[in-house]
Amino acid sequence: MAFKFIDISDLTEGQLIEVIEENAKTAAFTREEIRKLKAAAKPKTATPSIIIDNSKTEEQPAVDRSDFEDEVEYYYSQVKEITPATISEKLHLCVPKRTNKNFEKIILRLKLESLRNIREINEVIREYSSVEDPEEMQMFKDEILFEQEKIAFYDQLLSPVKEEVEQVEEEEQSNRMIFVPTNGGNIRILDEIDHIPDTFYDLFLELFLSIKDGSFKNVKRFTNNAALTGLVEVKNPQSRVVFARLNENTYAIITAFVKKTQRDKGYLDSLKNKAADYKAISEILKRNLSNPEFLELHQQYEEELFRKLGYDPVTKTFVKGGK
Repeated sequence: MAFKFIDISDLTEGQLIEVIEENAKTAAFTREEIRKLKAAAKPKTATPSIIIDNSKTEEQPAVDRSDFEDEVEYYYSQVKEITPATISEKLHLCVPKRTNKNFEKIILRLKLESLRNIREINEVIREYSSVEDPEEMQMFKDEILFEQEKIAFYDQLLSPVKEEVEQVEEEEQSNRMIFVPTNGGNIRILDEIDHIPDTFYDLFLELFLSIKDGSFKNVKRFTNNAALTGLVEVKNPQSRVVFARLNENTYAIITAFVKKTQRDKGYLDSLKNKAADYKAISEILKRNLSNPEFLELHQQYEEELFRKLGYDPVTKTFVKGGK
């Protein structure tokens, strides 16, 4: 069995689903064959081995996934929170902006999920077609209409006319950053940047700018640790910025740090503490989002942050000096 590599622009939606499902079967088959080979290669000894399963401990590293799959999961997790009653006002908040380099691919994947959901519902309807339950049948039909409404929205996003309009709108908008303080009242991010080698500044600048413009560089949710639920990170090699969404276009900036390796777990306890600090004041931050003085203060923090990183956000030019 071999994987199929495709150009999604040349396939119909049905063909795309078929190829993905075939690749999933191939992956499962390959994993099983590898497992068998590894088992056969193990030396046979009379001494029984003791296997300790730590897979459920919260220190266990997550399974490696591609940055693209993490991005898709981030956006799809938000789409799944949408209901038929909120789709018109919320769905547009759950998709990437066009500044995201994977915009079209992510939208196509979200569309694929809706197509897959419709097919699964239709399979259930066919399987239980002999059961006459008008209420249940109407529920299925409503679910299909709900998914079709999402698909129509995705199709609009992919249309050239919609692209021209939204490019203008996105150029006029940018996200707001609110900076979480330490228990002592200092702005944590500003303190952290002062202790990060300036050789990393370009990487961190790219991450902060991606939060500002909504492209969210290599975005990923924290999903394997209850203490970090609701937190998200953007990342570059060795550099991470952790944040959380406060409202439609406002994000709480929690921490920034250098992560030396992909399996560096030394930062976890520190991150949990910072997450707890944020959650303790998150409601206060949200209540202050209508306070002009509060917003102006954090605008000043933002300008100081970019100055430290050697960037002028007004002229959008790089400046020398940094710190």
